[in-house]
Amino acid sequence: MWQNQLGKLFTSDLISSEKDFQKAKQFLIEKIDFLIQHNFPELVQILYKMDISENKLKSLLNESPEINPSLIIANQLIARQIEKNKNFEYYTQQFSQKNSDEEKW
Repeated sequence: MWQNQLGKLFTSDLISSEKDFQKAKQFLIEKIDFLIQHNFPELVQILYKMDISENKLKSLLNESPEINPSLIIANQLIARQIEKNKNFEYYTQQFSQKNSDEEKW
């Protein structure tokens, strides 16, 4: 559920300006803060489902202890979702190109 919501939240259609992006990011940070305080196992599950590298996240958290951990986690979730969106667009384009080429025959 979180993964779908995150995907919808950070699509180019919904985020039309830097201000919108920052609002969405702040919303995400607040949700992560809540999960850290009240339901850490769910946060771990979300990170696993979103395929966030545990080693990379630990390293980032250790390197910057002065930065809010929720901000670091949010940045990783957003970066991963953007990467997934780009991959989806790329492979969708490749698939439609392949189908177009096959129709020519």
